Amino acid sequence: TLQAQGADGPLLARRAALRAQLGDSAGARADDEAALAQGGLPVETEIALLARTGHPRQARERFIAARDGGALDALDDLQLAYLAAQANDAPGARDAFRRADTRGTLPERALTDAGYAAVQAGDDDGALAWFQRSVEAADAGRLTQSPQQRFDTRRAVATVDRSGGFIASLTRSGGGPSAGNGARPGASAADSTLQAGTEAYWRPFGYQGGRPVEVFGRVFQTLDDQSGGPTGTQTAQATVGARWKPLASQNLVLSLGRLIPLGSQSTADWLVQAAYSDGIGT
Repeated sequence: TLQAQGADGPLLARRAALRAQLGDSAGARADDEAALAQGGLPVETEIALLARTGHPRQARERFIAARDGGALDALDDLQLAYLAAQANDAPGARDAFRRADTRGTLPERALTDAGYAAVQAGDDDGALAWFQRSVEAADAGRLTQSPQQRFDTRRAVATVDRSGGFIASLTRSGGGPSAGNGARPGASAADSTLQAGTEAYWRPFGYQGGRPVEVFGRVFQTLDDQSGGPTGTQTAQATVGARWKPLASQNLVLSLGRLIPLGSQSTADWLVQAAYSDGIGT
């Protein structure tokens, strides 16, 4: 029926929504793009389609212009919050969720979404308050959540609330340089070393929307070196420095540290590192 009525922008947007519900993501995207090209869309639909078709900058600019120009005044706070979130305007979404909460119109089912908007806006305290209320509502039976959703919410609380930590490790590796092995920069690949270390770190600026800066201090030493290299306290090596996760969506970490010799076989130097990791599952 929609196809027979021609390439009208609003009708194409409706067909895109139907195709998305049926699992036809390619067809939905094609209709979304065609609807944008045809025009004649309500402003909130245009913003949502821009976001869905991979134009986040244009979606955000269109949202801010429409909001500031009064074109979105008919939306209530909750509708405005979700539209701002779609448009990648995290501060705007957080503020709209906050207004709804202040007015008593924020439903408990939206608490987690409000928390994530606050995280993206760099508002750690606001995020924690909403996440914790979501956990309490689920525990009290007022909010239905799957076990995975409850786990994700509790993990979000732990992640955002963490201001520092302490790590202890014991590592057996085959080959490579030993901690503090300044006189022998590397062992052969057939050799094995056992190292122990501890690290303390602090986030002076909080979670920062998934871009935290951490100041750290650590000490490592070699307990066993099958290649015959030095072991024990003479290999004790301290490092102090800072690291930064510049991207919220990717686990890329950049680090700069100063090596401080503690043992006679350790060294003084600078250490620059870049690390990337990813994972799946729980």
